[in-house]
Amino acid sequence: MLEELKALSQRVVSDIYNAGDFDAVEELFHPQYVQKPIGYKGQAGARRFVEELHAAFSNLSFDLVGQIAEDDSVVNLLIMSGEHTGALLEHIPPSGKNVVVIYAIIHRYVDNRIVEGVIISDQLGLMQQIGVVPTPVWSGTTGA
Repeated sequence: MLEELKALSQRVVSDIYNAGDFDAVEELFHPQYVQKPIGYKGQAGARRFVEELHAAFSNLSFDLVGQIAEDDSVVNLLIMSGEHTGALLEHIPPSGKNVVVIYAIIHRYVDNRIVEGVIISDQLGLMQQIGVVPTPVWSGTTGA
């Protein structure tokens, strides 16, 4: 059962996140899906999340680097990369910069469909990479 859930999460990454097969959302996401902490709900919400990522980043790619499964959930460790060529969060203009962001996405399953997704990502690092937030510059000196 756990290997089957891991395989379903692998399909979400390969088919939806990477290939942009938005029609697969209905097969892989439960109608009662809730995404935390963002709050997208239902299959339409799951689809919107991925569509917004694809609109903001060209050459979007998620590399699935690890998975842990237990009970009804799968923790997925991902590295996202892409070029910021579209509006992000509807108000951050494209920077044209290439980005790399680490994600941990927890999928909880009911009837072999994702009913809950908890997304943890390095948003500060993303905002620094696209120039919205300054990156601290460390001098490398001890002050002595």
